[in-house]
Amino acid sequence: MQNIAKNTFMAAMGFVALASGQENPPPPPEQGGVNFYVVGDFGWVQDMTDPNTVFDAINETKGKAEPGTIDDGTFFITAGDNLYPKDGYNPTDEEFATMMTLFERENLKDLKVHAIRGNHDCYFDDMFELNKTAEYEQWEMPDFYYTKEIEVGKNGEKMGFLMLDSCLMLCANYSYAGDSGGHMLLHAEHKKLRDVAVMTQ
Repeated sequence: MQNIAKNTFMAAMGFVALASGQENPPPPPEQGGVNFYVVGDFGWVQDMTDPNTVFDAINETKGKAEPGTIDDGTFFITAGDNLYPKDGYNPTDEEFATMMTLFERENLKDLKVHAIRGNHDCYFDDMFELNKTAEYEQWEMPDFYYTKEIEVGKNGEKMGFLMLDSCLMLCANYSYAGDSGGHMLLHAEHKKLRDVAVMTQ
C-alpha cells in the first residue's frame, strides 16, 4: 500500500511539472541588497597605529570577499568623529590627508565615503570637513544634512540614508550639557541648527 501511495504521489508531481512545461520548479527570485562599511572614531591622526590596524583588516576582508557577499562592501558610511587633530580647534590639511590614507588602501580606494560630523568634529571650523568634498573624490560631505539613495533591488528598489549633523542637533541645543551649549559655545562663529534650517529651505 505504501509503494502504491508513493508511486501515485510521484506521478502526480510529474504531471504537475509536465503541465507547467517545466521539469523542475522555478528557482526563487533573486534577492536584492547592499553591503557597506560603517566606521566612526577612526581619525586619531596623532597615532595611526589602531586606525591602521582596523583599516588593514577591512582592506583584507574586502580583498578576499566574493562579489556580492556580505563582506564585499561597496561604500563607507561614517558615524562621525572623523578627525582628532593635535590642536583640537585647528586641524591642518596634512592631518586630514593622513586620515584619508585609511581609505586609500588598494581594495578600498574606489569606495565612496559618505561622511557626517560627530561631536568631536564640532570643535573646529564648521566648513573644514565639508570643504574637503571638493578636494577628495572619495570624500562626500556636501552639507550638514543630506540624503543618499542606493539602489538595492532588481526592480529599482532603493534604500535611503538621512545624514544628520550632531554638531547642529545636540551641541547647538543650549539645554545640552547642563545649559553650557556643549561644544557650540567654544566659538561664537559656529552655526546653529536654526541657521542651517533657514538656509536650506
